[in-house]
Amino acid sequence: MPAKMIHRIRSHYPRYLTQAFLRRLRTDFIEHRVNAKDRGIGFELTFSQWLEIWIASGKVRKRGCRRGQYVMARYGDRGPYAAGNVKIILASENIAEALKGRPRSPETRALISLAMQMSWSFRRAAERARAQL
Repeated sequence: MPAKMIHRIRSHYPRYLTQAFLRRLRTDFIEHRVNAKDRGIGFELTFSQWLEIWIASGKVRKRGCRRGQYVMARYGDRGPYAAGNVKIILASENIAEALKGRPRSPETRALISLAMQMSWSFRRAAERARAQL
């Protein structure tokens, strides 16, 4: 049985918004609300508001917390998730924004240094292998 099209019921919804996709989005919304509560952050959005923000951004199918995916972030990481206080940005931008101006511990700095050294030595070994061919 084909998926029921929601865009026929609500004309402003995109064509890809089927009932199955809408059910998954509702589950994601509930999970987002619960995670915010666990982190002590207010959540003042209804499902309709949350969905409208995602649809307006055009990124609803690219949601997620991995590289290249989009998240709902709060301006300056302050205040609740509310209609005027959220934006849709790349997950990597959200992480960079959260870490901006924050001092790194000596352990973190050592790990970053080690990763850079290993990356450099790997590139150098690859260049040597190419040169031998």
